[in-house]
Amino acid sequence: MKNSIERYGRQGDKEACLTEMPILGQRQISQSVNSFFVQHMSDQIQVTYVSEGNIDFTLDGCVYHVKNGDVIINKPGQVFGAVNETFPKSKSAFFKINLTEELTGWDKEELLLVKRGIDNIIFPHLSVNKEFFQLFTKIINEHRIPSEFTKTKCRALYQQLLIFILEAHKEFLSEVNYKAPENGDLLTLVSKFVGKNLHRKIYTKEMAESVGLSESHFRYLFSTLYKTNPADYILRRRIERAKEMLIGSMSITTISYDLAFSSSQYFSNSFKKLTGMRPKQYRNSIRKISEGNKHIFGDQESSKFMDAFYN
Repeated sequence: MKNSIERYGRQGDKEACLTEMPILGQRQISQSVNSFFVQHMSDQIQVTYVSEGNIDFTLDGCVYHVKNGDVIINKPGQVFGAVNETFPKSKSAFFKINLTEELTGWDKEELLLVKRGIDNIIFPHLSVNKEFFQLFTKIINEHRIPSEFTKTKCRALYQQLLIFILEAHKEFLSEVNYKAPENGDLLTLVSKFVGKNLHRKIYTKEMAESVGLSESHFRYLFSTLYKTNPADYILRRRIERAKEMLIGSMSITTISYDLAFSSSQYFSNSFKKLTGMRPKQYRNSIRKISEGNKHIFGDQESSKFMDAFYN
C-alpha cells in the first residue's frame, strides 16, 4: 500500500466547506519517510490527531510522543515538525483553526469563550475523547459526498471537536494541579527567553525567573508539562537553530561557537545524538531531500506531499 493523503482547502484541492476550518485532511504513511517532515511554522493554529501508530513530534524544541488517540496543537510562530524529520508508519488527521469575528453561525459569547480557551492552551499534547476521530471522519465524509446540509453538519461537528480539545486541556491542568504564571503562557515565555540567549550559557534559575517562579517549582512544572528537563530543552533548541544555520554557508566551527557549544567536537556529537547525523552530513542531506522525495513518490505525488506537510 502506498503513502496517501486526502486534503481539502489548499490550492488545487477540493474546497473546504467551513471558513473556520480552512484546511483539513488525513494522511496514511505505509512506508516510513525520512528527511521529509522538516521543521516549519504554520500561519494558523493547527491540530494533528494520530489515529494509528505513534509519531514523535518536536514543538519549539520539546519532544512529544504522540500516540493513537492523542492530539498535538501548534500555534502560529511555533516551530513544528517530526523528530529527525521522519514520519513513521501511521495514520493521522489534521485541520487548521480559524476563529474570527466575521464567522457566521456562532453565538458571539460562545465564540469569544472558545477563542480564549484555544489561545490559552499551554500544554499542546493531549489525550482526547474517543469520539474525536469519529466526528472528524464524519466531517471528511461530508466533504466527499456534500449535500445541502453539509455546512450545517460540519459546523456542529467542528464545534464539538474544539470542545473536546478544551475539555481535555482543562482535565490535564487539573490532574497536574497547574497554576499559570500571571504574565502569560509558560512555554511561550520560556521559548522567547531561550531563543534570545542561545548565544551564551543559559541557567535554569534564569529560565525560572523569566516566568516568575522559583527554580525548584519551575523544574517540577517544566518536567511535568513537557516531559523533558530544562538542560535537554536548551540543547534541543540549539540543535534546531543549528539546522537553520546549516542551510547557509557559515562554517560548522563558527556555528558551534555562535551557539555557545564548548567545542566544535561537542557540537558535532550533540548534533549526531539528536539527529542521527553529523552537521556536515545534515548539510549535504538538505540538498538531496527533493531528489529523494521524487524517488519515493514520483514528481506529482512528491509535490503534493510537500504541500501537505507544510499546510
